[in-house]
Amino acid sequence: MANITGKLYIRSKVGYRKPPKRLANLPVGEIYQLFWYCGTKKKSKAVSRFADEAQTALIKKEAELRTVAVTGILTNSGRDEASFVCTT
Repeated sequence: MANITGKLYIRSKVGYRKPPKRLANLPVGEIYQLFWYCGTKKKSKAVSRFADEAQTALIKKEAELRTVAVTGILTNSGRDEASFVCTT
C-alpha cells in the first residue's frame, strides 16, 4: 500500500514544530513546510507562511499521491514541481 498522506510542520530558526489544528498566518521568519514520503525517502518542500496557501498545497499533494497510488501514472501539470513530484 502506498503512502498517500502529507504533513505540515512549522519551520523556524530553532527547528520544526507541529502547527495548531486551525492554521493561522505565521510571522516573518517562520514558514510552513510540507513533508511526504516517496517510497522510503522522506521529501519536503517549503510552502508559504500563509495558512491558506499551506492548506492548498497539502490538499494538492495528497490528491497527487492518491492519483499515483491508484493509477501508477505520474502527471506533471507543467508547473515547476521538480522537488514536489514523487517519482516511483
